[in-house]
Amino acid sequence: MDNTTVFEYFDKYVLVWMCSDIENCIKAKANVAVAALLMTYTENVGALIGGNLGRLGTSESDFNRFLEQLQFKGNSDYYKGFEIRYTDPGSPDVQSVNIYKAFRCGFIHEYGAKVPCVVENHPDNINHFSDDDPGIGWCAQVSVVYDGSNRSDYVPPQYSIKKKFLRFHTNAYFRDFKRALHNIRNNMGTDQDLMKRMKISLGRVFNRTLIIP
Repeated sequence: MDNTTVFEYFDKYVLVWMCSDIENCIKAKANVAVAALLMTYTENVGALIGGNLGRLGTSESDFNRFLEQLQFKGNSDYYKGFEIRYTDPGSPDVQSVNIYKAFRCGFIHEYGAKVPCVVENHPDNINHFSDDDPGIGWCAQVSVVYDGSNRSDYVPPQYSIKKKFLRFHTNAYFRDFKRALHNIRNNMGTDQDLMKRMKISLGRVFNRTLIIP
């Protein structure tokens, strides 16, 4: 496995194929599907840069490794430190979950987040977001009816939300996701440890020998 192979893989599979997958899902109005895809690719790239691609039992650490690359408005602590606190029905105990537990595990295994959350997706324009829109965050108090046209959510159809709520903004998360990818790409030529880990990841998967029954 040489450096050229790693660069070619990243440029083709990650920067082109992954990003076009996400963009096409956004345009196709696949609200929940694109949220799940963003969570999957977050974990995949984390595994790639951590040397864990193809290994078992490293999902959470891989996912969180990529969150360390993710920034919102220049803040590298925003996503990795994001916390959601809640109580279950009939219990006074306060629970706490991070993005991995609430969103990655929720969207991958249960179709939606593990907590009440709106998925907002704008197919009209990939860049439909403001500078103040985080990919995952708390939306200001509003009065709006979620009718499913560009949003999917764990609230009843035609339900009007008039208070602060949790939102997964697919367009905004994709913005921050792409920035992180390009930062990684820029570092690949100078960070020898990063390149070494990526070689280990790709070598593990590419060089496995399938035993044909």
